[in-house]
Amino acid sequence: MCRVNNNVVRNVTVVFEDTDIDINYSTKQKLFFTPIGDISYAKYNSKNRTLYIDLAPRGTVFKNAPAGYILPITSKNINETAVKIADKDLIEVYGSTSGISTNGGYGSNGNYGKKGPRSSYSGGDNVALTGTLRRFSEVKKVGAFSGQRIDFYVLELPNSITVDNMSAKQIQLNITNNDSRYTRYINKKVTISGSLRVPENFNWQRNVVLDSPSLY
Repeated sequence: MCRVNNNVVRNVTVVFEDTDIDINYSTKQKLFFTPIGDISYAKYNSKNRTLYIDLAPRGTVFKNAPAGYILPITSKNINETAVKIADKDLIEVYGSTSGISTNGGYGSNGNYGKKGPRSSYSGGDNVALTGTLRRFSEVKKVGAFSGQRIDFYVLELPNSITVDNMSAKQIQLNITNNDSRYTRYINKKVTISGSLRVPENFNWQRNVVLDSPSLY
């Protein structure tokens, strides 16, 4: 089963640039595929019902993980992977939901609620956020090093989130400026995990910080 833009199809052949896929499954079950990380390229050929996929570059956290998993369609698997399978998809492909709860198409792994992506968090929440990586150079106005030029990275989200009543669209990464792991991803879409925090002092350029960030 696969969603291709506004179309839901079944019995699709998936051609992956990365062949390292966990294939421990039974073809007698209703199945779905979920990648580990973001998909950088996807093209569907309706004539031969083939979907071609390539993954975006992944960080060291998942360097030993497979490119993705083929799993049975169950409420548990949908929730744990946050795959965007909705009730209407199951009905369109299989005729009914077969008692499977999809939570409206988003899992409950911490980043999603029943109606879509979460927008409100508490300090200390562990998250995986997707946005555009930016690098800034700004003159610090207050706090330590006031008046000096500061270079830093932020994750620019498509929409603002709230952490302990502090709203922010740009999340500053708690990393050293010369961390070469991030340089190649500047101005690119990335997914970064870490722990959210609202700083208690003025040593930061943004109102929300992501501690211990790791590239997916």
